[in-house]
Amino acid sequence: MGYIFESLSPTPVSFTIALITASHVCTRWRHIVIGTPSLWTILAIHTTRLPEVFADIVSRSENYCFKLNINLPSLDPGLLSDQGKLEFRATFKTLKRHVERLQTLHVEANNWTFFLIFNRYLYEASFPKLVELYLRQVDPTARRYTLGPVTFNPEVFTKIHLESIMIDCDASCLAGLRTVKLINSSGTFLNQRQLHHSTYPTIPQAPVMANIAKLFIGFTSLAPTIDGFLPSFYPPSLHALALAWISSSSAAAAEANRCLFHHTYSQNLRYLRCHSIDAVSFEIFLSPMKSLPPHSPPRYPFLQRLVLVQVDLKAVNAHVLRSFPQVRSLTLVDLDPDPLLTLLLDTELMPVLHFITVFPAGGHSTMIPRPRPAPVVPPSEALHCTTPL
Repeated sequence: MGYIFESLSPTPVSFTIALITASHVCTRWRHIVIGTPSLWTILAIHTTRLPEVFADIVSRSENYCFKLNINLPSLDPGLLSDQGKLEFRATFKTLKRHVERLQTLHVEANNWTFFLIFNRYLYEASFPKLVELYLRQVDPTARRYTLGPVTFNPEVFTKIHLESIMIDCDASCLAGLRTVKLINSSGTFLNQRQLHHSTYPTIPQAPVMANIAKLFIGFTSLAPTIDGFLPSFYPPSLHALALAWISSSSAAAAEANRCLFHHTYSQNLRYLRCHSIDAVSFEIFLSPMKSLPPHSPPRYPFLQRLVLVQVDLKAVNAHVLRSFPQVRSLTLVDLDPDPLLTLLLDTELMPVLHFITVFPAGGHSTMIPRPRPAPVVPPSEALHCTTPL
């Protein structure tokens, strides 16, 4: 019966509620639910008002690794009271006792809550079994805050998402990362010279995050130092890249974006997404494709999926499309497809593409067949088919 309970809703809140409900059906069910530690491995904190309940629930997982979702987007007025402070402290002191079993940590909170969690109760915490870390500071207008320091196990830590926040750790902890997502975060994370190294002042020249295969950069600029930019990742290892919310509002910003596009280029990409890139920046991104000499190897020879969202399609020409000979999936979001449809009449451009998926603003997706040129009738056949006078 324990296996049946494991098939209940996988979301943290509803799953926990379902378990508690099931444990109140009868004595036998309660014994099974509470006595099956694997059931209590998907947990959530949406309030700190009942620390004893959280302590009881997290203890039921015993020695199992568990996933935790902390969702405290607004400052709870109760935290300002003496009782609220005591409950908050008790909740995260309990978490600190079990932090070595965390497998996934997902936190959405404001700056003040992040400060209390990571710089008071989880300060210098070690996460030896953490696989995935998701941190989202919910107020994008607030000052970007740096948490930590903390420690990860590079043998298991493979995925990180940082939104409007940064985290402090030794660079060696990041060696196993395969997926990195930075939104309104700091480009120092991608600069080898700006990471913390235990070997300082000696900085390793080889990238510490050499295994990154998926990289998402949104509203985040690279951060060169006086000595220049040294990537902390290995571009040829990238198989998926997303570039979003990029603007060249000044000459300095345009140069920073040129640096970003240069250092994130990989001919081994299979997936590429360009999202909300202004006209100047998009032209900078396309310029290496437009300047390729005739008969040069394509810039993205292995790319299979291309997604374009709110970019200037009029800047795309035949030279650009020749850079994507293996694209099988082309998705356009909030864009008029006509400029591309005209170019795709040339069957030598994107030769394996058959359909285009279009998502209009506020509408449903449609599949548009690739346009085909009208068949050319040889002169001899045309003459044979004419109606005699």
